[in-house]
Amino acid sequence: MLYRDGEMAGFIFVFPNVAGALRATRGRLFPFGFIRLLWARARTDRVDINGAGIIERHQGAGANALLYSELFKVVTAKPQFRHAEAVQIDEKNARMISDLATMGVQVYKRHRVYRKPL
Repeated sequence: MLYRDGEMAGFIFVFPNVAGALRATRGRLFPFGFIRLLWARARTDRVDINGAGIIERHQGAGANALLYSELFKVVTAKPQFRHAEAVQIDEKNARMISDLATMGVQVYKRHRVYRKPL
């Protein structure tokens, strides 16, 4: 989390990717699925970046650059992580897509929301 003058200005959610272990356990944690998840969490070489946000009044002041800089420091501090994936970014989120393009992120997925009145 990012704070300015004692109040939260932004956040970013990052966690180890354990998708393979979840598939292997078929979503069952008990009796021994949780052990496989803990093992996968400790040995995965991937992290997922699943959410980032900056409070509106702090946008455009470089807060996103601070978040990404700290993210880079934390992820590279652990030599096991070699890949990062930004997941579930709406294709209409122009600011985040622009930030990712500036950092040289390769986009290979598009997330769209379709609406239909019922």
